[in-house]
Amino acid sequence: MIEKKVSVDYLKPGMYISNLDRPWVDTDFLFQGFLIKTQGDIDKLKEYCTYVFIDVERGAPAEAYLTENIESGISIKVEEELPKAKATYNRLTEEFNNIIDKLKSGGKLNIETIQKDLHLLVDGGLRNNDAYLLLTKLKTKDNYTYTHCLSSSIFGIIMGKQMGLRKEQLQELALGCMFFDIGKIKYPNELLVKTGPLTDEEISLIKNHVNDSIEILKNTHGIQQSVIDVALNHHERFNGTGYPAGKKGSEIPLFARIAGIVDTYDALTSLRIYHKQCSHEHAIKELYSLRDIDFQADLVEMFIQCLGIYPTGALVELNTGEVAVVLQQNMISRLKPRIMLILNRKKEFNNYFPIINLLTAGHGKNEKQLEIIKTLEPGAYGINPAEFYL
Repeated sequence: MIEKKVSVDYLKPGMYISNLDRPWVDTDFLFQGFLIKTQGDIDKLKEYCTYVFIDVERGAPAEAYLTENIESGISIKVEEELPKAKATYNRLTEEFNNIIDKLKSGGKLNIETIQKDLHLLVDGGLRNNDAYLLLTKLKTKDNYTYTHCLSSSIFGIIMGKQMGLRKEQLQELALGCMFFDIGKIKYPNELLVKTGPLTDEEISLIKNHVNDSIEILKNTHGIQQSVIDVALNHHERFNGTGYPAGKKGSEIPLFARIAGIVDTYDALTSLRIYHKQCSHEHAIKELYSLRDIDFQADLVEMFIQCLGIYPTGALVELNTGEVAVVLQQNMISRLKPRIMLILNRKKEFNNYFPIINLLTAGHGKNEKQLEIIKTLEPGAYGINPAEFYL
């Protein structure tokens, strides 16, 4: 992305607005990033802003820049960010596990040790979404309960970034997602991973984890009310059918509405003892079907937009028959990400795993442009993508 700071007095139709001089949530704009189509769009921007930032690769005068910036949309390659991301992720996992152990032993929640690395997580997410999205794949059915919280934090940061939340707001949202299920530590693991149907009594007990989470968080030094609100409301649903209070619409705090979406998406796409892991395609179809039922439609659409059709970490098949893992999005064309080639045309493992940019790459002078033709189910051909990019 190449951004230029422009006074609102010099805006023209055809320019792509990538950022404002204030948080997006302080305006009436639904999405972070849009193309100016009419003078009315400009007039609305003038109501809020003194200056804005335009993305010259996505709007006028895009043509002057595309040929010079062939890696379009990629400011920091995922390979550069991934080592730092993995180190932060590992520390957060260890710190979170230590917190759980202390709570189970009767201690109080202490967030001081985890706050510093959550700041690094937010900073990293602002620099490079893709490195952190790759880390959300590091889950097994045995450690889901712990890694789910961290993955939800990452998804929350990425969605909050898309909405234009300020850095301190992203920190609060990440912390809220990290601890929204903390009350579940009070329940036996056999209940949390039960494979058969839950009884009415067990369902009632599980729902009570919200109250247990609030009790823990209210007794924690330094916890903001916005973090408590995430834990209290992330199971509320847009049409009022959620719990514990049956709130609906805007009665549910914004951060909790976001948390409900990322919580559901991560649960659907995770391998768990009691259900099969869903593909990204299936999960977003499920979320899309729940627009303005369980979740606010605008937020669902924004979340899907954040991840794209071929999300980072997904297995895909190319028009050559090769199989690859998506490493990084291209902001100019979400259909042409950077990928790592894993299997050759015969579905045999490559001797090495080249990284290519689908926006520009073919496989030879006389060969057609490489394209993705479909996403594959998690675990297709026995591939665990994390084994390759990590």
